[in-house]
Order: sequence, then structure tokens, then C-alpha cells
Amino acid sequence: MPNSSLLSTDNKGHVYAVFTLESEGFENSSIGFNSSADFGATWGKEATTIMDRGAHVVSRVTMAADQNGKIYVVMGKEGKSSLYRHMYMNASEDYGRTWACGSEGCQVDSVDSSAELNASFGLISCNQNGHSAMIWFDGRPPNGYHLYYTTVDFTK
Repeated sequence: MPNSSLLSTDNKGHVYAVFTLESEGFENSSIGFNSSADFGATWGKEATTIMDRGAHVVSRVTMAADQNGKIYVVMGKEGKSSLYRHMYMNASEDYGRTWACGSEGCQVDSVDSSAELNASFGLISCNQNGHSAMIWFDGRPPNGYHLYYTTVDFTK
């Protein structure tokens, strides 16, 4: 995912960006976040790390945002090999100032992180009230790929 980025906007002038923060090559990349509250004219002074690489490779990032400052970011994280890929997410309720899962992300596929899952192609969407749903494919038994989903609501 080198040099990858995504943008999302609302009708109040907020622009959200997620992108790779590369350090010593792709294997050490993390996911960064920055935002603008004036239609992109100015941006935060520095990026916030919303998914630290740690012992994993972070890949395939998607993002959704509503009109009230809720932002959802979904990504795959690989362990020892690509067969150990699991789905992770992070979310903010305050226009990206704080993140619910810190810089580690929250695993959402509910399978032991040491299991061979090979989850991939995560997508997320949310409505204007912050209710969200995500889908992904993974290699759970019996065999082949299956579509799984979960809802992620940080609404109050």
C-alpha cells in the first residue's frame, strides 16, 4: 500500500484524509490521519497515527464519515504471512481528534488473531446518523471465501 491515501468529506467543510506513514519501506508503514475544517484550505500540523504497524503489515484501507464528525476506518492487518490477515477498524466521534481504538485498532472479525483467516477487501459505509456496517471476505472453513459483516455503532 505504498503512497496510498483516501479522502472523505461532509457538507460542513470537513475533509478527512487517511494515508500511509512510511518508515524504512513498506514493511514498516502505519496509517495516518489528518483533517481540515475549512474545505481543505488548511490542515492539522501533523498526522495522527490511527493504526500502528507493530508486528503487522497494514493493507487495504477504506473510510466512511457522516455529517456529525463520526469517522470509521477499516483495514487488514497481516501477521506472520498473508494467511494471518484479520480485519481491524478504528473510529472517531469528534472529527478525528480522538480515536476509540488508539493506535492499535480493534479487531472486528471475532476470530483468534493467531488463526489463519486471510480476511480481505473490507468495506465500510455509514449513514448520516453514524450507524455503520462493514463487510469483508475471509477464508473460514469449510473452505473458500465467504462474505461476513458486522455493524459498528458509536452512536449515543
